[in-house]
Amino acid sequence: MGFDQPQFVARMARPYELSRDAIVRSSYPTSFSTAAGMVSTALEMARYSIAMDTNAFLRPATKALAWSPTIATNGDTLPYGLGWFTTRVSGVPIVWHYGYWTANSALIVKVPSRGLSFVIMANSDMLSRPTRLGSGDLMSSSLAREFLNTFVFGTATLP
Repeated sequence: MGFDQPQFVARMARPYELSRDAIVRSSYPTSFSTAAGMVSTALEMARYSIAMDTNAFLRPATKALAWSPTIATNGDTLPYGLGWFTTRVSGVPIVWHYGYWTANSALIVKVPSRGLSFVIMANSDMLSRPTRLGSGDLMSSSLAREFLNTFVFGTATLP
């Protein structure tokens, strides 16, 4: 990839984990797969989010499919669409995804109707581990709740 791997790794945030109520150093996974292993920065995630919003990444029709809920054969609406979780909170459509692996976790929440996005990344798994995000429950994340209650349903003004 053209990177100096030792220099790249030295500049990464140190990973931590919670072990018996103590915060201890951890190690990032060294493998990469379709499920996990991608390394990113806050700036890269912001660029990705903007690219999604401006249709620079996907055509509008493709994005609409990705951001639509899947309907099961029995007619039930499932929490996961084509690569994104989809839900409604107080009637407002929300699309989101999370990451959760050893020593890292992340959450991206997008409110397309308001042009709002929230991205948070952590150098531990504690952003996602205590939640039920994997079952499609966005509101199990206290950080997602705070974002939505403050900027979508609250009176906070954006900078």
